[in-house]
Amino acid sequence: MVGVYWPGVRADLGRSLGDLGLVSLAYGLSRMSTALTGRRMVASFGLGHAFPIALTALMCASLATAAAPDWPLFLVAIAAVGAVSGMLDSLGAAFITAIGDISSAGLIHGMYGFGATVGPVIVVVAPGWRWSAVAAAAAVLAALCFAVSVRDAWPDITPPDPVAVEAALPPPAVPRFTIAGSLGAFAALVALEVTTGTWIFAYLTGHRAIGDETAAIGVSGFWAGLMVGRLVLARPVAAALVERLGTVVLVVISLATLGSTTVLPPAATVAAVGLTGVALGPLIPTLFARTAQRVGNVMAARMAGRQLLATNVGAIGVPTLTGFLVDQFGPGAIMIVMLTTIGVFALPLLAILRRIAPIGPEHQPA
Repeated sequence: MVGVYWPGVRADLGRSLGDLGLVSLAYGLSRMSTALTGRRMVASFGLGHAFPIALTALMCASLATAAAPDWPLFLVAIAAVGAVSGMLDSLGAAFITAIGDISSAGLIHGMYGFGATVGPVIVVVAPGWRWSAVAAAAAVLAALCFAVSVRDAWPDITPPDPVAVEAALPPPAVPRFTIAGSLGAFAALVALEVTTGTWIFAYLTGHRAIGDETAAIGVSGFWAGLMVGRLVLARPVAAALVERLGTVVLVVISLATLGSTTVLPPAATVAAVGLTGVALGPLIPTLFARTAQRVGNVMAARMAGRQLLATNVGAIGVPTLTGFLVDQFGPGAIMIVMLTTIGVFALPLLAILRRIAPIGPEHQPA
């Protein structure tokens, strides 16, 4: 929502276009600070109670954003949203890594895309940006009620004692470039997702001179594309197709569709942004679900936390850098950042990971 309702915040609080980068920084740093809390929360409360606790906090943070009277308190409220989002992200990553199922991973990440798709539309129809934040709080309340109703249905994924596990089954020797490539790929892909979701509205309106409503549809289209690309993984036929295509082909497609937005007419540009989301959608769930194949089951839980940290580094650094570049060079810099992120970083790293042989079955989930 924030990237779309930022013009209203700017006018209300007297900020520049580039200050959206500071918002991304406050949100991202706070989100990263809680990125490793999932395993502790599961161990302390169990998933059934951890999710309602985090959702209650998120609802309060959303209401605080809506009520923020000035710039410092707005940043504090956004930081609170980031911190609680990090908790929810960490809980989800712990669950996905524990079950190791691509279809379930696609459903979970796909629903993230559902919220991000609906968000910009709500901004367009809401009477003001503050009411958009109130609507977000209402959506969280609905999720909270549902989470409470299913609190006893979650599986037990309490992480085992890593010392005991490693004593029984020593971790395999994982090459450092495998770990570095995995972390770099997560950082680059999430950086691209967050930068596109945050800044594409400013690019379309400020550089391509596309109308606000059309640009907002483009933002929703991007998140809708991500949602579709992830939800289709729940179908075995689609999951098998993604496996055959491979992550490299998907990222090449996304590079082509994103690059085409620099020259296409407005309606086609909006469609190309949506197709970029479709191509990017399966990548993160697939990489998360295949963690054990890359590093072995013993290292998978630990690697899940590191990968989540990497996603936060990407989500913080690149959107924040984009804000500084926009203030210096104008909104045209947004597309340069996005194309560089995907072409110079994501594509080579995924090509490297494709050549890595899976860890032996003795280190895989049962």
